[in-house]
Amino acid sequence: MNPHLSASQISECFIGESAPFVAEHIRECDRCRAEVTLLGDSLYQFRYAVERWSSHLDHAEYQVVYRTTPARARYGSPRSTFVSARGAGRR
Repeated sequence: MNPHLSASQISECFIGESAPFVAEHIRECDRCRAEVTLLGDSLYQFRYAVERWSSHLDHAEYQVVYRTTPARARYGSPRSTFVSARGAGRR
């Protein structure tokens, strides 16, 4: 039996669905506490990067254009569509 927390149990700590024994284990186990801290720091850095990126875009000359009608579905690459259209015209 593995005395340490699984990746799933560690992840549950961040979404608020961990069992009471998980919090207790994290307080008592240096290794699992270090993993939780590392994941928490990584998530914080990611959040900070996203906030910086999005605030940069707020001041940039980007504009989001919303379609009022759905875009036409395209299948295959433009090259294959062109080749297929040329082949159909030769018949």
